[in-house]
Amino acid sequence: GLIYTLEAGSLLKAYALPPEGNPRSGLTPLWEKELPPQSRPTMLTLPKGGVIINGQVAYSPQGELLWQSEKPLNIQDWVQSNGDLILVTDHDTPLWTANQESILPWGKAPAGLLASAGEQRWLYASDGIYNLDPQTRNAQLRYPLPPGLASRRALLGLPNGGILFTHSDSHDQRILALDAHGSLQWEYSYGAQRQGKPQFLWGNGQAYIFFEPASSGNRGSYAALELFLIEAQNGGLRRVFEASSRAHNPQYTWAIGTDQGQFLLNIDGSGMLLLDPLKALQRMGY
Repeated sequence: GLIYTLEAGSLLKAYALPPEGNPRSGLTPLWEKELPPQSRPTMLTLPKGGVIINGQVAYSPQGELLWQSEKPLNIQDWVQSNGDLILVTDHDTPLWTANQESILPWGKAPAGLLASAGEQRWLYASDGIYNLDPQTRNAQLRYPLPPGLASRRALLGLPNGGILFTHSDSHDQRILALDAHGSLQWEYSYGAQRQGKPQFLWGNGQAYIFFEPASSGNRGSYAALELFLIEAQNGGLRRVFEASSRAHNPQYTWAIGTDQGQFLLNIDGSGMLLLDPLKALQRMGY
């Protein structure tokens, strides 16, 4: 295996991982490339091997130039699709497909959040939910939505091809579920009391939602963070975990899932923890 690093936004390096069973041997330098400096570089690995920087240049695992484009793209989101990457950028043409051979623009398609769900690829844009066709590079609006708050959007792809997403406006905040064909399966209102940014997590075949505080807590006050199990059959949320911090900064608070169904939570001002949601629910008697 390989590890790529990008130093000072311009020096790309590739290292070989140590042999299996001998981790103390360290990384082996393979090659390096000097690139034009970038203020906000984004480095992504290609599904079939290699690396791309800002959607502008791509190198093979051996350090050979695969392709190069004229201008960098500010990549905002991405998702794998077979051997390709689908990219959302701030370009006039928001969607692109990148692989080892080239980077190609899509047709008429908006920017938004991306999700992979089984064989389906979905895009959550300002006007609704789009189903993506990677072969033709076209997007079809499947579920129109009224205007909402972009800062409180979240999207999760499900193994059956459907999705969960949040929609928030001045009147209500909801979680909605669509099947693989884009048909509404259920929706649940969680009210306007939670003002923070939501994030979906997936573990042990179940969906969870993590709420961050909307902004940094004032001195002497606590900012609360909450994790809930989504109970679709009951149309509600079951609290799994709650934490608080006086020194919270949303930029340094995040949550990711592990392959073992646990969640790694970093809470600015309170530290990092590894949470087993099933054990947490068992301790609460569920």
